[in-house]
Amino acid sequence: MGKLLMMPLPKAHVSVHSNSVPGGLQLWLSAPREGNSSYAAAYSAVSQAMQSALREWVSMWLQENPEAMERKVSGYSLLAFSCTPPYRGRSTNLFTYDVQQTAVVDRAVRAAGRIIAEQATSLGSFRKAAGPRIIPTEVARFVSQKRRNLYRMFHVETLLMDEVLKFTQINIPKLGLEKAAAELRTAFEKHLRRFSDEFDLASRCDELLSIATDALRTRPAEQQEMPIAT
Repeated sequence: MGKLLMMPLPKAHVSVHSNSVPGGLQLWLSAPREGNSSYAAAYSAVSQAMQSALREWVSMWLQENPEAMERKVSGYSLLAFSCTPPYRGRSTNLFTYDVQQTAVVDRAVRAAGRIIAEQATSLGSFRKAAGPRIIPTEVARFVSQKRRNLYRMFHVETLLMDEVLKFTQINIPKLGLEKAAAELRTAFEKHLRRFSDEFDLASRCDELLSIATDALRTRPAEQQEMPIAT
């Protein structure tokens, strides 16, 4: 396993541990409750924004550390993850890939084939260490045989989204916004730290919270009920 590396702190750092809740987080007070007609669309948007951010950060890290591809178990898993499309919710309560639905995960990896090929070519041109050429079909095959790391990344995404739902549906009404936001940030840090053994994503906690908040702000308008046909 490679040396654990720290991701750089984002430029925009928003602390939710301060004595006053940052104004932007007040938006979460109006987040849809379960049963609301905009619930699924709003949280699907939040989830997809967070998933996209994680994939972008992984891709950036691989570009900066191409020698990681020499460690196939972790490197290939990171590459495959970064190339999979974010999960688009297909029900009112499922917003991320379910690792128990192996067929769905396998389809996601297969769908990432073209992007894996493009990324592999890019990484190959930036390799800092000598080694065998990255073969895209081998990446998909290798990951399908050694699923643990990829599944852990998908599971972390699920845990992050679960924390968002706990934040809006349980903790804000129970604890108030300030304490609920502090708990959310602590949970984000914990799960992001578990994302990969190659690097620590915990420093991206506040940026991820900001991305989730922006996605909530620009969520689809509340759907209008369809008239009943007569």
